[in-house]
Amino acid sequence: MSDMGFENLLAEHNAAFAEAEAYSNWMPPDAEYIVMLTSVGTGKFEDKASGKDIPYWRVKGKILEEGSPMDGQEFVVGFYTGRAYGIFKSAVGILKGEVVTDLIVANKFMVEEVVGMVVRVKVDTTNRKGQEYRNATILEKLQATEEVQEVPEAPIDPPEAPAEA
Repeated sequence: MSDMGFENLLAEHNAAFAEAEAYSNWMPPDAEYIVMLTSVGTGKFEDKASGKDIPYWRVKGKILEEGSPMDGQEFVVGFYTGRAYGIFKSAVGILKGEVVTDLIVANKFMVEEVVGMVVRVKVDTTNRKGQEYRNATILEKLQATEEVQEVPEAPIDPPEAPAEA
């Protein structure tokens, strides 16, 4: 027997459910990785102590290790909140190559420009108060190293042979 009120509630929320991103807290083993940033999600949560809304940014990346079983695995490279703006500011500074002091500018940069960047990320495990935490830290933005070398076009007409004397 179905509950029509509950089914109506589900129908009201179905679009939000369809758009929701499936969450995975998988992290690779402790090491450094070359990672391509694949998405930036933003949102807010309510701080229970103050009752204020706190913004957050969730940056995901994909490991680029050709031939490795981890190649292509995606994980959260950074979860930045308004509770620790210094960490967010540092990440923006590394990616942008300069310190950004305006939160609106930092947000616009993070949301609009970082997807597709390749970075070096350090994953490590720390213990605080008896609890184990997995952390990922962006160490540096990597520059594209592949140079396009122009190949001269083949001549349309072969050069004429020198006249014999």
